[in-house]
Amino acid sequence: MNIRHRMAFLTRLIEKRLGGMRLVDLKDDNVMWLFNSMRNGQITKANGNNYQCVVDYVKVFKSFLALVYEDYATFRSNYRGYYS
Repeated sequence: MNIRHRMAFLTRLIEKRLGGMRLVDLKDDNVMWLFNSMRNGQITKANGNNYQCVVDYVKVFKSFLALVYEDYATFRSNYRGYYS
């Protein structure tokens, strides 16, 4: 699965699980819940298995947010800790 497919998947997952929230309106609590749920097995694959490499999805999401935010310092201050 490449970056484009993973970002499309994350977008659909966020819309489904977080009530249609826009990606740029997400707060760090929402992002933490999403990736922790993927890691803990609360959100599973279509075949029912748990996600093995959630960190790959985190990296894709981090790259997307870095592109959205023009100022990388703003990005780091808004999402500090989880993506360090």
